[in-house]
Order: sequence, then C-alpha cells, then structure tokens
Amino acid sequence: LEGATGVVARRACSGTEALGMIAATVNSADSLLSTVVAALVDLLCSYEHMAPLVAELCCMVNERPTNRLATELLREIGRMDMSGPAVEGTAAAGAGGKASGVRNVAPFLSELASRRPRLVLAQISLVLPHLDSEPYQLRSAIVATIGNILTKVGQADDEDGNSWDVDASSPSSEEDKEDESHDGNEEGRGTISDADCHHMSNISKGRSALLDILTERVRDSSSFTRVAVLKAWATVVESDCLPLERFLPVTSLAISRLQDKTVMVRRSAMQLLTLILENNPYMGCLDPV
Repeated sequence: LEGATGVVARRACSGTEALGMIAATVNSADSLLSTVVAALVDLLCSYEHMAPLVAELCCMVNERPTNRLATELLREIGRMDMSGPAVEGTAAAGAGGKASGVRNVAPFLSELASRRPRLVLAQISLVLPHLDSEPYQLRSAIVATIGNILTKVGQADDEDGNSWDVDASSPSSEEDKEDESHDGNEEGRGTISDADCHHMSNISKGRSALLDILTERVRDSSSFTRVAVLKAWATVVESDCLPLERFLPVTSLAISRLQDKTVMVRRSAMQLLTLILENNPYMGCLDPV
C-alpha cells in the first residue's frame, strides 16, 4: 500500500489484493484489530495517498453490527496530540513533522464521510475536539466532513424517508402501523405518537448541532478554514439540504464575510450568496413575510 500511489502503481503493487487481505484479517481476527489500526494510522500520517485507500478499506470490512475498524480509526485520530512537534508514535515524527502528518490524516475524514456518512455521523464526537487544535488542515477537514454528512444523509433521507441521525428501524412493524390506521378514522392517520415526536426531536437537534458548528467556525482564525466552511455551506445549499429557517441567517453570514480581509474568503462568500439566490425558497424574495 505504501507504493500504491496511483491506478497503475496500485495494480503493480497488488493494492486491491492487499486491501482484501487486511479486510479479511479484521473480519476474522478481532485480536489483531488494534495492530491493524496502529499500522493504518502510521500509514495515514506518513503517505498522502493513503486517505482514499484506508477509507475504501473501511467500506470493505464487516459492518454488522458496527464497523469496528472505522470506529477505532476515528477514535485514534481523536486521541492524537496535535500540540507536539509531530503526531506521536508515527513515522511522520521523523519525516515531515506535525504539519505533514496532519495534512495527510485530514483528508481521510472527508473521504470516509463521503462514503459512509451515517457511520461518521454516529462517531463525529470523537473528532470534534480537534476543532480547537492548532493545525488548520484538521479543522478544515472536520468542517468539510460536516458538510458531507449534512448533504449525503439529507439526500438519502429525502429518497427513502429514513431517520436523520439514528437507525431507521422503528419499534413497531408495518403490520402494527396498518392495524392502527384501520382502528382509527381518516383523521387518525395524521396523529403522531410520543415516540415519533421524540424521534423527530432528536433528528432536529442533531442537524441543528452540526449547522451551529458551521455557523461558529465561519469566524475561524485561519482563512483556509473559513473558506472550507463557506464551501460546506455552499454544498448544503446546492443540495437543498438547508432547513428553511436557516436561509436568512446563512445569507446574513455570507454577507458579513464579504468584508473579510482575505480575497479567497470574499470570493467564497460571493459564490455562496449566488447559490442562495439560485436556490431561493421564497420565489425570488428572500424575505419570507
């Protein structure tokens, strides 16, 4: 995997076969999971091409009942000490230093979120503490990950109606729901149980928490992270996953960034405003009154 830097090199190095062997090892030998995770984290910190390969590997392992490999990788990334000269215990400590290691690890978060958004959503609390860490690459990757989660999960739920931040399984079966609908009249179909109300409340809180993080990080000290936040907002707006009540606050946020001291932030803010106008839910008038 160290030499699988491209399509041709991956074929020459038998990269696909190597991923399959690692996945089979993780599925069959639980005692080796910690060893595999440590080796993968070391590779992530040392080689910039490893992020998509490790994300692909996380999709190859057994995910029932949980994807233990991805969970342990996110936990190890959350435990990394970003304040030292390098990520401790990795080869990057002697080749490139802290900046190189973080720059190589950061893309893995967004790669995994684009492939398994619900998995990353369930474990997002493991990496959120790094929003206060020094390396801007990691902060930028986390906000990009949040944008992928909001977009991918939101689009999937629009198609199948599944829950937003928890499993789609319901305590009552389809037959029970059908029996309840026959017991009541036509108006009874519109009633919502207490469990459903609590479920929808959790969905709303989970989405609002992630949107609040994006709102807060738009004032990040790094201009690169501010650009990443505005791009995440643009992705959410363009995919029609932005709640209606958030349109005006996000519009005000984008307008405020037009006064940013950095050119690329102002450019990203203008692009976000353009997308907001193109996806305006108020039929050409941003004022809902």
